[in-house]
Amino acid sequence: MLKKELEELLSAKNGPCISIIVPFTKFSSERKQNPIRMKKAIREAEKMLIEKYGNEKSKDLIEKINKAPEEIDFLHPNDGVGIFISHNIHKIIIFPLPVTEKITVSNEFEIRDVEYFAKNLFEYYLLILSKGNTRFFKGYGNILNEINDDNFPAAYVDDHEYPRHHYMNYTGSSPKSIAIDKSITTEKRLHIFLKHIDEMMHLYLSVKYPLIIAGVEQNLSYYKELTKYCKNIILSITGNFDHYNEAELSKVIVPEINKYIEQDTEKLLKEFDELVGKGKAVCGISEVWKNASEGKGEILIVEKDYRQPAAINEEKYELLSNGDSIQNEKLKKLDDAVNDIIGTIIKDNGDVVFVENERLIRYGRIALILRYSNIPKES
Repeated sequence: MLKKELEELLSAKNGPCISIIVPFTKFSSERKQNPIRMKKAIREAEKMLIEKYGNEKSKDLIEKINKAPEEIDFLHPNDGVGIFISHNIHKIIIFPLPVTEKITVSNEFEIRDVEYFAKNLFEYYLLILSKGNTRFFKGYGNILNEINDDNFPAAYVDDHEYPRHHYMNYTGSSPKSIAIDKSITTEKRLHIFLKHIDEMMHLYLSVKYPLIIAGVEQNLSYYKELTKYCKNIILSITGNFDHYNEAELSKVIVPEINKYIEQDTEKLLKEFDELVGKGKAVCGISEVWKNASEGKGEILIVEKDYRQPAAINEEKYELLSNGDSIQNEKLKKLDDAVNDIIGTIIKDNGDVVFVENERLIRYGRIALILRYSNIPKES
């Protein structure tokens, strides 16, 4: 959902681009503070805009950012709101998870939070496998919407007539053998039902959509054996969720999704040292900026709150982040080189992975996995 907004923000060129990100509170007793926080942030953005571009060039933009709160629902707030304004772009983005306040006036938008949530709040499908009603949900982060159509919910109906349990029936079968036959028949019928469920998946799933399956162990095991969508399945959660509503399911699903993301990140970090030795990874702001600018970046790994003002020496094609260089009037300034790098990676169809602060201290807080090795091949 945020991918489209991100693409629009990345299309902005040559500024001024105003980014105002404000955290909101949901508590009814404190909600009246939200408009006050927003107004204060807008005043700060006005001040920054005038200092950087002057009164005349700022006039139209100041008018736009002051009108933006009219589009915000302060009575039913989410965790935060972002206002993104330039001469050509006007975006209000609602953040479903907590944010920290950020106010920037630059040649480009502050995209870090938008990319972070676009990356971590992905769309997915949730399939609750059940001998009662098998339910299907479309999810986005912690929001689940149940699909109610001609296919779902899908009821498992076992209307087969099984032999009655007498001591011996007319075929000579004992109660034990009848029970075994019933178990086998029930299992076959469940397989047929789950096969039918799987055959309907093509109406909803595409290659890009992750699928989470949940249910009792038997149902999960059977479904995994027959499904054509093994590559889509990212999580399998055991339990009886027949009577869970969307809110209850979300409390189960979201922590599991977070674990899944963390496991992927952990695996990536374990591989990083080996990739450095092979010349397939670099770290530190200057090396990462240089390689990203040359189109070599495949996966950027960065601490989520790492910011770095810098200057570019265009003659030597290098990034300088020391204090003296940033103050040098002859060099091109970057308010935040990390934001610039994130934008470059996304535009080049690379991936961005955010980690907790101080997780990459030994790598200079930012690292880049390359598309190919920097080590020249021996002739």
